[in-house]
Amino acid sequence: MHVENQTFQQNQTEIQRNDKFWRTVIYSAAIIILLGIGFFFYRRSDRYKKEKKSVQNELERIKELKIYSQQQFSNETLDNAILNSDQLSSRQKELLKLVAQGLTNKEIAEKLSVTEATIKYHFRKIYALLDIKNRREIFVKLTKK
Repeated sequence: MHVENQTFQQNQTEIQRNDKFWRTVIYSAAIIILLGIGFFFYRRSDRYKKEKKSVQNELERIKELKIYSQQQFSNETLDNAILNSDQLSSRQKELLKLVAQGLTNKEIAEKLSVTEATIKYHFRKIYALLDIKNRREIFVKLTKK
């Protein structure tokens, strides 16, 4: 009996050591996985912060450009031959002034209480009359004296 008890106790001790070993392995693996997940989210948030800062910088540049275009193409600057000619209707001249202020088609449409399609129609007519292809060329023509 004594030998059996001793063998039984040795087996129990061995089982406990194995259980302790595997528990340690599982806990270590869980900690490593949690650290990996934490590192992943840290990098992701760091990347997100960089992208957010980049977008904010880009928005600041756009605002600066809009302010610059509004200053550059004020009504005094726009007092040139194109706007004084009989070639364009008063509505088309009004559209050119609004474009010079840096407004988009959608913003112009809202301001004039018309659809964006109407604004695009007017711009196609303006492009044809002035023999230009895009909005950038409008700015070039408007700044020429």
